[in-house]
Amino acid sequence: MKRRRVVLGAAGVVLLGLALLGSGDGPLADLVDAAVTALGNDYLFLVAIAAGGLVVASAMVVSGRSGNLRQARMPDPERPVAVPTPGAGFDDRIGSVRFGLPVVGDSTRESVRERLRTSAVDVTMRSEGCSREEAERMVADGRWTDDPDAAAFLSGSNPASFPELLGAGLRGETPSQRRARRTAEEIVARAPGARGDG
Repeated sequence: MKRRRVVLGAAGVVLLGLALLGSGDGPLADLVDAAVTALGNDYLFLVAIAAGGLVVASAMVVSGRSGNLRQARMPDPERPVAVPTPGAGFDDRIGSVRFGLPVVGDSTRESVRERLRTSAVDVTMRSEGCSREEAERMVADGRWTDDPDAAAFLSGSNPASFPELLGAGLRGETPSQRRARRTAEEIVARAPGARGDG
C-alpha cells in the first residue's frame, strides 16, 4: 500500500510540474506546446491534465479507506471466572426437596447434621478453650449455644413443636431446614474472629 501511495504521489507531482513549468519558456514549454498541437487546442491539454489529477486524487481517496488499513489486533481480554459463593453448596443441600422429606431425607439430614456437629465441636473448642471431649458433651446437650433451634438440630432428638412447625411453614421452610440454617449461622457467629475478638 505504501508503494502505491508513493507512485500516486509522484504522478501527482509530475502532473503539477507539467502544469506549472509548461506555461513558461524552456524544454518543458516545448513539450507542452507539442502536446497542445497533438491534441488540437490548449483546452483539451488542460482537460487531460485535470483528468490525470482526478485519477490520482481518486486513487488516493480509495487507498485511504478504513477497510484498507491494517492494524494490530489486541488480544481478547481475560474474562472473570465464575466461582460459587461460600455456602452455596450448603444452601442447595438444605434447600433440596429430599432434605425436607420426612423419611426419604433422613440420610441427607444426618449427613448435614454430622458435618455441622463436627464444626460446632471445633468452634466450641476454640471459643471456650476446652478439650474436644468437653466440647462434644456441650454440643450433645445443647450447652454450646443459646439458640434453641441450633441446639435441637444437633441433638436430633427434640421433635418440632406446633408453633415451630407453623413458623417454619410461614417462612416456606421445614423445621429441619430452619434448624440446619440456624445451626450454621450460630457456628459462623461463634467462630473466633467473627465477632472481632481476633
